[in-house]
Amino acid sequence: MTSLEKWNWIVGEYDKNLYAPEQTIQNTWELIFAEIFGYSRLRGEIENHRKIYIGSTERVITDIIIKNDNADLFVVELKQHSLPFSKGMELQLLSYLRTIAQKHGGFDL
Repeated sequence: MTSLEKWNWIVGEYDKNLYAPEQTIQNTWELIFAEIFGYSRLRGEIENHRKIYIGSTERVITDIIIKNDNADLFVVELKQHSLPFSKGMELQLLSYLRTIAQKHGGFDL
């Protein structure tokens, strides 16, 4: 499959799931990461719904974390495609990224 064919397939999945529930969107993106980008579910490179504890009680749950050799590469925070973007959505993702970065001695956001 060429890069253009891959892109067109991803766009088609987006269009098909425009009004789908978030769980359907999540399943689709996990499939995209496995089939198109080559990350393996069997090797644990696609992790979903990880609970990250902050302090002793607060926790966050990420939608998808893509990993390589047990190292976190990036976080995917999913929303229904039909929802308008909000600052709260951006802050949620940045919070996840900061938490993971701190865990790994990371970087500033």
